[in-house]
Amino acid sequence: MRTILLKSAAFILVLCFLHKSAGASETDGSALLIDQVQSLVQQRLELMPAVARYKWDRNLPVEDLAREAQILNRTVHRAKNMGMDPIYAQQAVTAQMMAAKMIQSRLFQTWRADNASFDSTQPQDLVKDIRPKISNLTHQLIGMHIQLRALTVTCHDINTLRAAPTSNLFTAQEWHVAVRDIAPTDLSCGN
Repeated sequence: MRTILLKSAAFILVLCFLHKSAGASETDGSALLIDQVQSLVQQRLELMPAVARYKWDRNLPVEDLAREAQILNRTVHRAKNMGMDPIYAQQAVTAQMMAAKMIQSRLFQTWRADNASFDSTQPQDLVKDIRPKISNLTHQLIGMHIQLRALTVTCHDINTLRAAPTSNLFTAQEWHVAVRDIAPTDLSCGN
């Protein structure tokens, strides 16, 4: 996981360097990173219906506080090892988990109301298939913090990040929760 994160961070730094050396402004570099962050958040949120389906089929609750505590403890440890602010990392991951639970809860509510029953096809395995993908995306998101800190992030960048892409898998509110603590800024940009 750490190798993937480091390669991703190195790739982004190279892209930013190439952007700057081609005459692009720092704002262009932050826009590139914001686009990458949006893509990672979207990919992560789009995995939540599969998580919900797995839990639904096994009568598991949406919320697993013990697992969340383990994830947050690992996040803080990894952030410290990367020289990052562990509080930021914890807030960003907490926001991701909150958005994930919102999506899963909404789907559970819909499925209960519709008396949903699924065909016999088995959903993806949560432990073997889905969680590794979620973990990888989360680590990449946290790694983006270092690059975002190195750039001047503008209100335009923040508002771009907050603008939810069109998706039938998550709502604008769920998106807003997921991205609210990702871009490090002291700016007051509304919302």
